[in-house]
Amino acid sequence: MLEREIEQGLRPMTNKDYQRVIRRYLIPFFGKYNLTSLDSNLVREFEIWRNQKIGHMPIASTLMTHSAAYNRVIELAMDKGWISQQFNVPRLSRRGAKSKARPGFTAEEVQQLLAFMPAWCESGHRHTGRQIKLLLRDYVELLLTTGMRCGKESMNMLWQHIEWHTDKGQRYLRIWVSGKTGGRWHYPKDGIIRVVLDNHSAHISKETMAYLGTRPGRFVYIHTPKHGSWLNLIECAFSKMARTFLRHIRVDSIEQLKERISKGIAEINESPVILRWNKFDLGVY
Repeated sequence: MLEREIEQGLRPMTNKDYQRVIRRYLIPFFGKYNLTSLDSNLVREFEIWRNQKIGHMPIASTLMTHSAAYNRVIELAMDKGWISQQFNVPRLSRRGAKSKARPGFTAEEVQQLLAFMPAWCESGHRHTGRQIKLLLRDYVELLLTTGMRCGKESMNMLWQHIEWHTDKGQRYLRIWVSGKTGGRWHYPKDGIIRVVLDNHSAHISKETMAYLGTRPGRFVYIHTPKHGSWLNLIECAFSKMARTFLRHIRVDSIEQLKERISKGIAEINESPVILRWNKFDLGVY
């Protein structure tokens, strides 16, 4: 059931946490017992055993994850008819100490990091490596200026999640992020915003340039070459997949499709083609 929900994109991180709890704690302890033998004494024994295995008293958020995973197992057992709906199942405790906030960077540390990154981005002998460093720099600046959590929140961000917002006469960009802690707005009020886009007339119009001139040091425009529309790597990759290893195929399951895509990508990677931009317009406004 958890695997199916993960495949469907339903709370994948949370469900993976449940799987980890079931495999690491619930099965090793309760695996030798019949479900009908569950009672408060056995549950208390499990909690003592688990805490010793962890090495300390779990915090409240960990206990809530363990309790939720345990409840999912009990609910499945009742749905399958393995135990009666009237069976009085003892529950795991959720009481624990609240988690402490992780330490953040000081203002001095942030300035040292930002001062270090330009020279770091230029270091290295390979063009690909330098481009990856530029991407990492942008990623770090985005996290610093928004307070966004790295990982799921930033990886899920789309263009449609970015919009203008006015507060007390000041206009800001705000970004909608959604992750394990729920959805919320972030406001990147400082820092440089780098935009990679093609040379469409709307992107280089007089009106656009005039507006950018009113925000010096705020935006960096990086235009792809006018003669290089094929550099849209996403469209290029999907086109190649559709024309080659996905052409006229039939599959019986999502797993078979995943296996075919993984095999096709592996075949492509056997003879990689490195794209090098010889001409590009780097505009700083």
